[in-house]
Formats: sequence, structure tokens, C-alpha cells
Amino acid sequence: MYLCDKAKHAGWLCFPVLRRAGADRRPVLPTMFLQAMLTRKGCLYGYANADILFDESLAYSLESVLSSKVLEESALDDQPLFVTSRRTRVKNVTRSDAVDLVALRKKCEEKGVMDTEWAEDVFITSSNFPWITLPDVVIGLASYDNWLVLRANELSRRTVDIFETTLVVHQSTETDDLDRVRKVDFYNRRLITNMYGAYNDQRGRLLCTYFISN
Repeated sequence: MYLCDKAKHAGWLCFPVLRRAGADRRPVLPTMFLQAMLTRKGCLYGYANADILFDESLAYSLESVLSSKVLEESALDDQPLFVTSRRTRVKNVTRSDAVDLVALRKKCEEKGVMDTEWAEDVFITSSNFPWITLPDVVIGLASYDNWLVLRANELSRRTVDIFETTLVVHQSTETDDLDRVRKVDFYNRRLITNMYGAYNDQRGRLLCTYFISN
């Protein structure tokens, strides 16, 4: 409750996790989106892993996406919008780095490493994205992120990677790669395969979105 109280004090709304799945009962991503949509009416809804930091460039990028004439002309207005981004991995981000955007950007320039096109920790969609139809994939485990980009491309031509214009910082540690190996769990892949059949992760890389920001 301590973190929830701090978040509320900073102006955030906090909700209990309504649905969990998998062996270690992780939060179900589609349910998180649906809960937010029922609580607040808006044009965009988003999720990012807890170890991700942004600066104001996220807002500028999303404003540009929403006002893009290219996106308007590329697809029917009723097609859902799906936005994601590559991330910059920065080791040992301090508390002072996290609250000082100038310091954060400087640390990214000096020590940041652009992650591969396989790593996706940010998902932002329009309210008409059909989260209710998707399987109960859970956050923090492999295989759902690339499939989600693949599925978004099947549903719409309005898929955008905003990494060129957005600072997305992944707070990394020396043990990240080891921790990732230790928690290999194929819950998401089994779930998706049972529902949709086998799929190719390569079709869900960040290079596969229809558009990139610039």
C-alpha cells in the first residue's frame, strides 16, 4: 500500500489487479487496458513496464501521431491505432537521474545502448483496439510482445514505432540478462499458440510496424 499511497499523492489513480494468470499469478495485460478504459474516457491508453522512464518527448510524439495526415490517409478511420517503441538500456540509473530529465538524457547519451528490435515494453492504443478479444497474456514473461505487434498489424495499418522521436529508458542492472534466463516461462506462447496456432516472432519485431515517427 505504501507505493499506492505515494502514487495517489502524486496525482495518479490506483486500482487493484483484477485478473492474474500463469504459474506465478502475473497481471493480465488485456484486463489492465479494459479496466482503464472503463474508468476514464480518453483517446489513448497505454502500458509500460515499471522499469521504463520517459521524458516529455513521449507526449510530443503522441501528439504528432494523432495529428498525422499520413496515418489518416493510410487507413480507414475506424481502424485501431497501435503505438510501441524501442528502448534505450541504461545501467544503474540513480534516483536523482530519474527525477532530473536533463540528467537522465545526459546519462542516456553517455552510457545508453539502443536495445534490439525484439524488445518491446511500451504499448499505447486507441480506445477501439480490441483488447477484449485477445488471450490473457501476462506481463513480465516472454513471447507476448512480439505477437502483440504481429496481431496489431493484422488488425490495422495504423501501427507506429515512435523510437526515433521518443526517449524510452530501460533501467538496467548488471544481472538483467541472468534474471531473464532464470524466469523463462512459456505460458504466453502456449496460450497464444492454443488460440491462434504457431506464429513467427520475427513478424512482430519493431521493424514490422507500418510507420515510424520522425
